[in-house]
Amino acid sequence: MSRLTDDRRALFAVLAEGRTGRFLVGLGFRILAWEPPSPTGLGDLLVQWGNATPVFVEVKAPDKEGEWAKELSLDELLARKGPWQARAP
Repeated sequence: MSRLTDDRRALFAVLAEGRTGRFLVGLGFRILAWEPPSPTGLGDLLVQWGNATPVFVEVKAPDKEGEWAKELSLDELLARKGPWQARAP
């Protein structure tokens, strides 16, 4: 719960992890752990499909704020987005 009251970026990360967990559950995966330990700290999810080997999931969710913080030109930003998102902000 503390991550829900942190800064905006942390909130978006928590929401992305929740959406990812919900998506994977909808596909038939079981969530074994939230924030499982890893060699580099904590991960986001540990999931399993049936009796298969558990899968460690790290959710990466870029945000517009992070992209603009790198001061990309509009052309660079649109080139990174791809044709399905290539419209001016």
